[in-house]
Amino acid sequence: NYFYFMTNYHLADFAVRFNNCITKRFNYFYVPYTNISMKVIALLQLRGCIRSFYIEPCQETGKVRVKVTPLYHETKPFIKSIELISKPGLRVY
Repeated sequence: NYFYFMTNYHLADFAVRFNNCITKRFNYFYVPYTNISMKVIALLQLRGCIRSFYIEPCQETGKVRVKVTPLYHETKPFIKSIELISKPGLRVY
């Protein structure tokens, strides 16, 4: 199931969802469609770090979401984790 949570920090949300996906070895994950998430996804695909992404409407919420498929080499993920460190508090997401 896809649950849409309202968030103000889209980069941290993307990093957490990506890390959860590769930790559990899921084939794909969903993120809300935002300009910043699309720029990160396009950069990751340009660098060959994700397999594919699809923009699709969410049936439950009516909002647009992005289905991201991470790249695995055999059974190991191509990227081990994404860390985002905030400047003032040095929080790691």
